[in-house]
Amino acid sequence: MINNKIITKFILIFSDLFVFSFSIFFAYYISTPDDFSLDINEITNSIIRLSLFLFCVGVAVLWFWTIKRHYTYRKPFWDELYDIYTVLIKVALLNLSLLVLTYSNLSVATWYYVWGIVIFLSPLGRIFAKYFLNYLGVWELDCVMIGKSDNARSAFQALATDKSLGYKVKVFVDPRDDMVFIDPKQGYVPIDVFLESIHCYQKVFIALEKNQDDMLEEWVMKLNRLGYRDISVIPSLGGVPLYGAEISHIFSHEAILLRLHNNLAKRSSRFVKRTFDIVVSGMLLVLFMPLFIYLSWKIRRDGGSATYSQVRIGRNGKPFYCYKFRTMVMNSNEILQKLLQSDVDIRYEWERTYKLKNDPRVTPIGCFLRKTSLDELPQLWNVLKGDMSLIGPRPVVRSELRFYEENITYYYMVRPGLSGLWQVSGRSDTSYEKRVYLDAWYVKNWSLWNDIIILYKTAKVVLMRKGAY
Repeated sequence: MINNKIITKFILIFSDLFVFSFSIFFAYYISTPDDFSLDINEITNSIIRLSLFLFCVGVAVLWFWTIKRHYTYRKPFWDELYDIYTVLIKVALLNLSLLVLTYSNLSVATWYYVWGIVIFLSPLGRIFAKYFLNYLGVWELDCVMIGKSDNARSAFQALATDKSLGYKVKVFVDPRDDMVFIDPKQGYVPIDVFLESIHCYQKVFIALEKNQDDMLEEWVMKLNRLGYRDISVIPSLGGVPLYGAEISHIFSHEAILLRLHNNLAKRSSRFVKRTFDIVVSGMLLVLFMPLFIYLSWKIRRDGGSATYSQVRIGRNGKPFYCYKFRTMVMNSNEILQKLLQSDVDIRYEWERTYKLKNDPRVTPIGCFLRKTSLDELPQLWNVLKGDMSLIGPRPVVRSELRFYEENITYYYMVRPGLSGLWQVSGRSDTSYEKRVYLDAWYVKNWSLWNDIIILYKTAKVVLMRKGAY
């Protein structure tokens, strides 16, 4: 196990150093010749410039190693990616400052080449390194999950979702039972016999319920007594905003302080989110203008209007007109009422989700627009106007507010989104209860980085045409 940890650390460090080295040497070939010239009159400056780049490479690797601990601990993919970008941007600015202070006269283009390539390739380098480690059989870790209730199941789903972590839960231990099921071959074994072989597993997760604090203490004591080191506790904190939460402890007391951040309560956060909406929606409107014109012409060919608007509920419960490309026949409401009156199954589906999977009112071009989500492009105007946001809860009609129950507070806190966590988590294939949960989670855990992640996932989901109808 020690050897595996050393191999893992070595390959991850090597992948970062390789990316840095490749970026510097590649920049040498495409940059201004004088920046890394071997001419006798320029060689001193060239050595200084190269030394400053290599110094900053060392700073970045040490930062990843000692502060972010990327080579020792495993982080979820998006958290690790955020760390990579923030560290590299800071180190790049440090490098630029040193180049200016030493009067090295390096061209700005060369600096852009080096760090632009580094920022682009570093995440890819990490991904390939983990694939290689997995190929060697040292990345995936066999794990034990202590707990078999809701919190343990939720923790297992979370770990299984992020493949980059490499955690494979092999055994679930019910803390109340005296027997543990190992696998179909070994079957059930006594808990004491299982604990004797606990070191065969590389990590233990303890995911108990809120009313099992006494069991938590008992299991931590058992594992400590056995000398087991790699333990992670996953507390039951459903409903608590955890993004950016800070943990501290009080000396000589068994108490932790969990400092929570209500990011959207800060004016600065709301300003950043609104600025992001204006800039990105404005750019997208300009970019997609030819597509707007073409789709408008295509939709109007049946004699109806290209767009339509529907009253939706926005921030603080304020109604607004939400724009969409028309995807249905002009008399869609009449057809819907007839369907609801004549077909019990359709009425049940409509009352449950406010959607019909095989909706006969949808036009051929409308079917394409829905599958690709292009019908929602006009909502970019809503975003620019301030009715909506690029990312947020799905805009609902007033009759749907009852499904939010106590979570309606979170819905009212933000502008509805053109896209959101629901849209990248199954879209119409998810239940309404799951949709409400995702909307509330997004508001409680908002950050600009999460918005960027959802935008990326939105593009991926749209291209795959998954869950839309």
